[in-house]
Amino acid sequence: MTPWNSGYRRDLENLPRLRAKSKPVACAVLAGAPDEIDCRGWLNIENQGSANSCAGHMLSSVLEYCNWVDTKGGVVQLSRMFAYLNGQKHAGLYGSDQGCTIGGVCEGAKADGICQEETFPYPGRYDSDIPKAAYDEAKEHKLRSYTMLTNYDDVFAYLAAGLGAVCCGVPWLESLSEAGGVIDGLHGRMYGWHAVPLIGYSKRLSDAGNHYVWMANSHGRQWGSGGWAEVAPIVVETWGFNGCVMLGCSDLEEYGDGRPLSWKGALSG
Repeated sequence: MTPWNSGYRRDLENLPRLRAKSKPVACAVLAGAPDEIDCRGWLNIENQGSANSCAGHMLSSVLEYCNWVDTKGGVVQLSRMFAYLNGQKHAGLYGSDQGCTIGGVCEGAKADGICQEETFPYPGRYDSDIPKAAYDEAKEHKLRSYTMLTNYDDVFAYLAAGLGAVCCGVPWLESLSEAGGVIDGLHGRMYGWHAVPLIGYSKRLSDAGNHYVWMANSHGRQWGSGGWAEVAPIVVETWGFNGCVMLGCSDLEEYGDGRPLSWKGALSG
């Protein structure tokens, strides 16, 4: 098993707590929903390297998207290591590079917020020393809510309504490890559990007319198509059916000084 994909601790995920803390959201796909939401032009793809920090990478990308939504185009780079280590504290895993739960990183962001990458840069290895400046900055930028999603329709409606992006914990199979730019199925050897963000959706449609969902990955730009892949609706549905955690995150206390982009820069239709 590679250390890349042992970073999501599905075995320690507290599902009853996640459900209890989840904010109920009734979202329907409106007639005016965009034809696509494509953030590849501004959201950075990173590489977690040898650290088991996929949950931190996932959360920082999801919250960067939330910031972009809340500011209508402000782009910031948020700290992957802060998200990972602070999440470990909330999951009871702090002190060694043993991964983290989705609940841990999301509860950490609700309680303590998240700082920018420049305040606490990613060292490329496990480092448990969190600077005080990181906490001082992070406390002004907390995640306000998250929502448990259970199937493809939930995920797509959440994305299409512009509420935020989705933290997702999945079994990392051979078909994902060796994926090109499109993931149409799940098969092959399992390498462990991995945390990934689902951010927006593409114009590619299934035979039933449903949009493929964009997934970013923290294995660098050599994975997929520049670090991204379009995930088939049936794959997302299978994750939900098998009880994979899919947590929609929204309402970040935003960073207002990010590099501005047009709000419509990632939307069409």
